[in-house]
Amino acid sequence: MDSGSAKPECSTDDDCSPVTECAAKKCVARAVCPTGLEATFDSIRTKIFGVSCGTDGGICHSPEGSTDSAGLNLKDDPYTALLGSDDIADGFDPQVARKI
Repeated sequence: MDSGSAKPECSTDDDCSPVTECAAKKCVARAVCPTGLEATFDSIRTKIFGVSCGTDGGICHSPEGSTDSAGLNLKDDPYTALLGSDDIADGFDPQVARKI
C-alpha cells in the first residue's frame, strides 16, 4: 500500500480532521451524521456547528465571515441565529406561535 494514501490511526474523532471521523481506529470520511450525534441542540452545536460550517478562521458562518453569508453566525449563538429569540421582550409571543 502506498504510504501517502494510508489513513492516520485514531482513538477518537478529535484525532481526525473535521471532515473525517474515527472508525475502527482509522480516520475515514465522515458519514452524513457524525458518530455519537444525538437529537439535542447541544449535540448538533458541538458535533456539527463546532467543527464545520466555517465557524473558525473568519469564514462562512463565523462572526467575521457571517457578513458574507447573510449575517448567519453559527459560532456565538446558533440557536438564536437559526430560530430567533424565545424571549417575550424580543417580540416572541407563545400564543401566536401556537397558531402557526
